[in-house]
Amino acid sequence: MVPVRGTIRRVSPYEVEEDRSSFVRLDANENPYGPSPRVAAALAAIVPADLARYPDRKPLREAIAAREGFTADMVEVSNGSDDLLRNLVDLVVVPSDTAVVTAPTFSMNIRFLMIREASIVKVPFGPGELFPEEAVIAAIRARKAKLLMLVNPGAPLGNLVAPAAVERVIAALPDTLVVVDEAYGEFAGVTVAPLVRRYPNLVVTRTFSKAWGLAGMRIGYCFADSSVIRPLHATLSPYPLSAAAITAALAALSDEEWMHQCVEKIVKERERMMPLFAALGYTVYPSAANSLTITGEHLAATAAHLREKGILVRYFAKLPPLSADALRISVGRPEDTDRLIAVLNERRKS
Repeated sequence: MVPVRGTIRRVSPYEVEEDRSSFVRLDANENPYGPSPRVAAALAAIVPADLARYPDRKPLREAIAAREGFTADMVEVSNGSDDLLRNLVDLVVVPSDTAVVTAPTFSMNIRFLMIREASIVKVPFGPGELFPEEAVIAAIRARKAKLLMLVNPGAPLGNLVAPAAVERVIAALPDTLVVVDEAYGEFAGVTVAPLVRRYPNLVVTRTFSKAWGLAGMRIGYCFADSSVIRPLHATLSPYPLSAAAITAALAALSDEEWMHQCVEKIVKERERMMPLFAALGYTVYPSAANSLTITGEHLAATAAHLREKGILVRYFAKLPPLSADALRISVGRPEDTDRLIAVLNERRKS
């Protein structure tokens, strides 16, 4: 658990934009099946008057609240869940304050905290390990940390934290804001969202980018006590979502069965992929997300070779707490997996 300070450095491979359209894209944890057909129909029905006016996000907040059994004043939406995470950091943390994360974590969490000049304590949470709740609580108490940022299932490993363990941490730290990012929650089938009714120090963030297939629309949302939502609402742009994004999200919510079908296919394919990688000699870590992380030899060269063959994956050099390089591979369609495995098998034989 080492405090981290320093200048902001590049932590995301997506800062330099590139045309990824010609690749098999297994690098960004996108939904290969896309959104419900109702989304395209709803977008096609948008009239010019809708585009000429600033959009009202209240209907989307109300629709999400109704789906989850909350009141609308416990829900906020914005331009991706990372925008909500950034604003939550800004609300809670001032320079020199301490924040705690598990390591590894979503790279943008580190960036937002570094921008805020926070002292970052990283508690290791490796694959196959039990969530280190005692170490997290001890670190927060020792440093009087104002913020704890968790990702569940984790990024990039996909390791899962039991809701009971999260609740014990929240209950033990009433003066610390606990933010649980559930970007991949639909693939795990668990959530701590109901706990926001009992714990005003909990925020749960989610996204339409993964299970709902709307990464291109950039729609995030969160649940929290109204005492947290009110100041968060005030810090956001007055119009953080476009009319098209709101329309797309409402249409997606109207066809929840599509989302569940996508999740089912992705989870099934995730389980099919694990023995295929193992048969090629890689170590494959169990995941509750829509990706798998593997370790093995010569992974930087492997990632470069896959790119030459038209397949994108995410490469991590010495990903702590792992001592080895790693590849995170998004779950695609079965034909994407077959192409990937064929290229890897061909490379192994060469």
